[in-house]
Amino acid sequence: MSAPTTGAATGAAATPDLLALPAHVAEEDQVERLFATVLDRFGRLDILMNNVGMNLLTPSTVDADMAAWRKIIDTNLTGPYLCARQAARAMRPHKAGKIVTLSSVAGRRAAPGMGIYGVAKAGLEMLTRVLAVELAPTIHAAGEACGGLCRSEASSIICGGRPTGITGGAPGEYARQLLTRLMNSEG
Repeated sequence: MSAPTTGAATGAAATPDLLALPAHVAEEDQVERLFATVLDRFGRLDILMNNVGMNLLTPSTVDADMAAWRKIIDTNLTGPYLCARQAARAMRPHKAGKIVTLSSVAGRRAAPGMGIYGVAKAGLEMLTRVLAVELAPTIHAAGEACGGLCRSEASSIICGGRPTGITGGAPGEYARQLLTRLMNSEG
């Protein structure tokens, strides 16, 4: 893991409230260092936005090799679990906080080439429901299944230039709407 950088180092406006840290979310030691650095810098953690999405298009799930299985599951399920675990531990002393996990419609609808990714996202949705029960009432855990792909160069490639399946709008629109709901919600 590299040294932390501030907004000025990443091209954003210089601000003491911005901290960019590289970490592999599926590596426990890197996630622990990430959260330790955040807590050292800011003193507490109020919200975790658990948002990861990574897929390798695979043949049928039974024909995929174990390396692909591990990479997709580790990134999309183990990583968010490790982050949620560290966030909950950081929030407990303050008896408050929010853990928000973004998922995908792939966790609810099977699609060719998306089998392992779908399994990971379905598991992620259950993890979020379990956390909501286990951490209540002091820490609010909630999940959100994205309605589709955001319009981007990558989604254009995935959809072959067709708008089919792209329902999420521009990349920032969904994030703004979700942030507004979070700021106005209880818990």
